[in-house]
Amino acid sequence: MKNDYEEALDFDKRMKRDPFRKILFDKMLKMVEIEGNEKILDVGVGTGILEEIIANSITTGMIIGLDKAKARLKVALSKKIFNTFLILSTAEKLPLKSKVFNYSFCILALHHFKNHLLALKEIHRALKKNGKLILCEIIGSLNLTINKIVNEAFQISHGPDHVVFNIEQLEKLLNEAGFEISQREHIPYKFDQEGPEGIPMMHHWLQAYNIIKDRRDEELLKKFEDEFFSVEKINGEIKRIRGQLNFLILVSIKSE
Repeated sequence: MKNDYEEALDFDKRMKRDPFRKILFDKMLKMVEIEGNEKILDVGVGTGILEEIIANSITTGMIIGLDKAKARLKVALSKKIFNTFLILSTAEKLPLKSKVFNYSFCILALHHFKNHLLALKEIHRALKKNGKLILCEIIGSLNLTINKIVNEAFQISHGPDHVVFNIEQLEKLLNEAGFEISQREHIPYKFDQEGPEGIPMMHHWLQAYNIIKDRRDEELLKKFEDEFFSVEKINGEIKRIRGQLNFLILVSIKSE
């Protein structure tokens, strides 16, 4: 059995090989203008993949990355990334002064936080006036029944604090935290393949699909398949899976 550090190394390798992850990073960085003198905060820094991409562009500025996962931070530290400083911390109580940062990134991390609104308020506090939060999340369904089932499936493995937000929920959280949304970018992850291998978080999404299918509610299943994906099985084994998962990038401004 692998220890936490070995798992973090494997995670880092998978993320670097993932072509869709590169698409997300490219989209996010095109939505902001980094000149090189900015102070950048990355909440949920993980193994420092974003920092490896942008660090050499931050010539006179600096990057602060925070995460509560010691093993992933250890991997990030081992890379000795230029102008990057890493802190072990939760998002809900940032050990940082107020009104310091030009940009904050929060990439596929918000759903892991224990108190989502408090974490966003802390990011808001740490940003300068007119500072920007670049938030990326996988998006659930506007159908509340479907989204409840999706969350139940994810929480089996990740616990009761894990939330797959729909667009309305995300935008409401950002507004409540004091942000004004300035840009939205919807990025579908499309697939039509044999088996679920390589599709992000598909284990949990398949659990949600199976829960809905077991309900024998054909109308609800059709809504799920139209919004996300369908599964073709032969003798109980997945033969083909086709559809999409939905990712959203929101750029929000601290206007006060």
